Amino acid sequence: MKRLPILLASLLPLASCSGSRRAAPSLTPEPAIERAFDVLSTAKEGKKLISFLEKNPVSFEFANVEAPCPRYEFGRGRIYLRREFKGSDAMLALALARAAQVYRFHRLAGIESPTAEQEELAALFQARIGLQVRLVNQDFETDDPGVKEIKSAFCAYLHEGQRYAMQKARASALVTEQWCGRPFETLGSLESWLERTKEAVRDETLFTLLYERDLQRVRRGQITMADAMRNDANFRAMPLYEINRFQRMFYDTENEKVSRAVKLYRELTREDASWRAGHAGDITRAREAFATCGMKDLLPPGAGIPGFD
Repeated sequence: MKRLPILLASLLPLASCSGSRRAAPSLTPEPAIERAFDVLSTAKEGKKLISFLEKNPVSFEFANVEAPCPRYEFGRGRIYLRREFKGSDAMLALALARAAQVYRFHRLAGIESPTAEQEELAALFQARIGLQVRLVNQDFETDDPGVKEIKSAFCAYLHEGQRYAMQKARASALVTEQWCGRPFETLGSLESWLERTKEAVRDETLFTLLYERDLQRVRRGQITMADAMRNDANFRAMPLYEINRFQRMFYDTENEKVSRAVKLYRELTREDASWRAGHAGDITRAREAFATCGMKDLLPPGAGIPGFD
């Protein structure tokens, strides 16, 4: 397939000139996903991401059900991608990049379940990868719903900018979809929940609060009811001295994770803004190449993101 020269010339420094790089076998049992890793490795940021994954491995597999979004099972070391992307190495590479960026944030911040903010950052990363692997309009010529979603997110980033692309990703993350574990929590909701845990420690009701939170995760589809009951039983089976120690440490440990996540969210948002500023000419040329982007499903202007400014 012929690639557009306007993007090739300007974005070539961003791509690897050393050829394809096969992903480590520990990252996927799927040949199609291995090919997607090869595509991802041609982007500068893609190579860095693969290096991170090789040091912090997780298994990328195809979902065995028709699902509208990926499923993250961090505790089991698995991420399930939509099977419908299997027919296009380029589209699968972008889906892989987005899911892997969500996982990368999880590893760096330590938060156990995905948040809407992770999806925001992953959408920005996916769009940058799309530019770096030099997508063309023909890559999007399909009626596949998943490909249309990638195109819409990519076009939002090109034509409407960073904040609009983040709004779109956030809205998707907050829609109920049990198989995908959605709606995701937000960093703001985690901060509010942590304040409740401080009171629960004083009132000696922390385990009840933890069980209630696990029940919410069950309703989202993030864990099973058996998981929630097992967690509660394990907590209550602790010796008294362990219970006291656990309660003393719980807030500080979780608060550190959330604070780290908020800081990382700010840093990666600024990094994207800096990347856009440094590649303004490339983005302008890409807008011309993708001038016919369909933008019907974007959020209305003015839909805000609760920020961490």
